[in-house]
Amino acid sequence: MGFILSSATIVSEVIEGETIIINMQTGTYFSTDGLGSVLWAAAVAGHGRQALVEGASKAYAGAADVAADTGAFLDMLVASGLLVETPEAAGMGDMAWPVGDYAKPQ
Repeated sequence: MGFILSSATIVSEVIEGETIIINMQTGTYFSTDGLGSVLWAAAVAGHGRQALVEGASKAYAGAADVAADTGAFLDMLVASGLLVETPEAAGMGDMAWPVGDYAKPQ
């Protein structure tokens, strides 16, 4: 399964490494950085949950909760009405995972 924006009123922009996501219809906004920014960009590009969880787990092999945290972050994006899961997913290709210590995506 992949992801798409839930509506054309969802917009996002990266400013100095922080991703700002706004639902223009409701005025609600979210921000994330680090792994959260990478997950958002990959999800918007149509990559699937399994590929994102596996990729984050490989990038942060020493972090015990990375798979669960990644899944929870994706669930939050869907529950917040920002993304919708679709039956098809894009291949991961060469994703650029953040370098450095693991920080839970929020």
